[in-house]
Amino acid sequence: MIWSSASHAEGPPAVAPESIVAGIDVGGPRKGYHLAILRQRQILAVVNSTDPQQILRQCLDAGVSAIAIDAPSQWTSNAASHRTIRSAERALLQAGIHCFFTPTRERAAANQSGFYEWMFQGEALYQALAAHYPPARQTQPSTPFCCETFPHAITHQALGSETRARLKRSQRSQLLQAIGLADPQLDSIDTLDATLCALSAQAILQGASQAYGEAEDGFIFVPQREFWGTT
Repeated sequence: MIWSSASHAEGPPAVAPESIVAGIDVGGPRKGYHLAILRQRQILAVVNSTDPQQILRQCLDAGVSAIAIDAPSQWTSNAASHRTIRSAERALLQAGIHCFFTPTRERAAANQSGFYEWMFQGEALYQALAAHYPPARQTQPSTPFCCETFPHAITHQALGSETRARLKRSQRSQLLQAIGLADPQLDSIDTLDATLCALSAQAILQGASQAYGEAEDGFIFVPQREFWGTT
């Protein structure tokens, strides 16, 4: 199985309406991490830092219970074939959602172009968070946790076939504005994506998320389309 629903027969978990969530967009060493912290439709903080420990402190100080991150939670494990991809990425493709394939760590480290630096930044972030926010290994994880999400998949799930990569800034901005998240702090694609990631964490807490993939090589969580009508 490579697709799971985070909603189960026992229903969504009991989550306080004021639950605080965070989303993190991961960039290279210079760009660093963009963090958005939300309570419902209120933006509590938008932070840019190159230090994963500062990101952790911000989340702890704000009382964040769930964090969704735009970066691979695991490397591809099979080094024998360059065609091997993670089950979550395969599942997204089967759902008609284009995504980037995560390589093995060895292949990423051997690359001389610097293209994969942001993935190593993501690895450092997961490591910094792990003691306080362990990576999700279930489709409905217990809080506190961190997990992987993907802004393009979030937008695609909300807008369907209208989603266009070349329009990502305008479409993602309009999506957030439609649910009352028009804020001058969201002034770049990085802050927009961090906010979408935070909403993905919120959807998990509300039992309104799809988990693509398998625990073995990492889920990618995406809000269900119905989530956008209830937020």
